Amino acid sequence: MNILKFAARRWPWLLGALLLVASTSTATTRAATKKKLPSLKRWPDSSAKRQWVLHLAQVAGPVIAKRGFPLSVAFAQAAGESGWGTRMPDNPWGLRGIGDAGSNVITTKEEFDPGKVVTQTGQKFAKFSSLAAAANGYCDFLSGKSYKAGWDLRDADDGLWLLWLWGMGYATASTYPPFIVAVANRVAVELDNPEYTIAWDSTKASIAAKLSKVKAGPERRELTKKLLAPYRSHSA
Repeated sequence: MNILKFAARRWPWLLGALLLVASTSTATTRAATKKKLPSLKRWPDSSAKRQWVLHLAQVAGPVIAKRGFPLSVAFAQAAGESGWGTRMPDNPWGLRGIGDAGSNVITTKEEFDPGKVVTQTGQKFAKFSSLAAAANGYCDFLSGKSYKAGWDLRDADDGLWLLWLWGMGYATASTYPPFIVAVANRVAVELDNPEYTIAWDSTKASIAAKLSKVKAGPERRELTKKLLAPYRSHSA
């Protein structure tokens, strides 16, 4: 009886406490969700992402896996380079040159000097007859001399492989690695498989930060070799 009388006198306070707990729990859940699913503006809604990346996994996945390249990096690069298939659908990895179906001339924005974005016109990008052909083209490209020299990183750690690709010239943007890592997190959500995330930690972030401060090209390539040398199974 005493407990009932206490509850009757204190019910406004108890209600307030319950509402506070509920709001705090909701805020915590939202914060966790926001952290797990980073906002990627100007990209298709989740259903369109899922349809596109499922198609990518079904068609290009077996090709890339057979060639021995990490699917986590390959899928994230395709999604990031093409805006989830909304740009250059016949060449989602953004490969330059000529493909099995010819080429397209495209204007691009490059960041050779950190913080300075320039426009390049008349750039020739490969055109492929199918997504499977594009996947083979991607693997052929990564079999070139400069990238092949880092295959031991490819086989050991997908995050280190991403740093090698970027540092050796795959992309010029100073923020490329963390961007691709964020895309990989979203790919993993859409495929409902955490294995498609890219291994990333403070060490890799530190290496990326150092590389982002030097010019894309010979300077960044040389620093990439130097910074990743301790993680190599052999010297290039």
